Amino acid sequence: MRLWTMVPSGGDVFETRYGYNRYKFDLANHSCTCNLWMLSGIPCVHSQAAINYVHKDLSEFISSWFHKDKYVATYSQNIQPIGGSNLWPMTEFIKPLPPPARRMSGRPKVNRVKHASESEDVTRTVRCGKCQQLGHNNISCTNAEVPKPPIPKRKIGRPRKDGGGQPIFDPFPPVEPAIPRSDAALPIVSECGD
Repeated sequence: MRLWTMVPSGGDVFETRYGYNRYKFDLANHSCTCNLWMLSGIPCVHSQAAINYVHKDLSEFISSWFHKDKYVATYSQNIQPIGGSNLWPMTEFIKPLPPPARRMSGRPKVNRVKHASESEDVTRTVRCGKCQQLGHNNISCTNAEVPKPPIPKRKIGRPRKDGGGQPIFDPFPPVEPAIPRSDAALPIVSECGD
């Protein structure tokens, strides 16, 4: 409000200026060219700056709709009940559709957002490094020390797909040894065309 410049135009009419914005308002008629004061009943920023400029109280310019006596008069009588939405008359217009879905920026979430009632409270169990029992650690342990169980060695390399020792496809299958034959059983092939 202090950045607005007041220009008196005579009487209760003022013009407020802030950069290229200019508004005319009348304090006597409670009107401003921005129309916010008439619509809401509460002085707009421009009129508040003028009211402070003339050193008057802001509460005098608030509409009587907001006074306590109007509020009491509104609720002095019984409020009549109305029917529910199932009793409303049907219209010939189509129902409004939801707005089109927009793709949000950033990486999309893979997991759904869980409801508060679905939260899983995962509690970690502590294993003692001294006695290998669950529920306490080795600082508070009073039991005797037990040797740690051996950790099985993992095989080096990638595990095979078939789970066995042989690969699925062997490019060089094993060759069975040839059975020796006698020379008489072999046919004679000459190199010339006879």
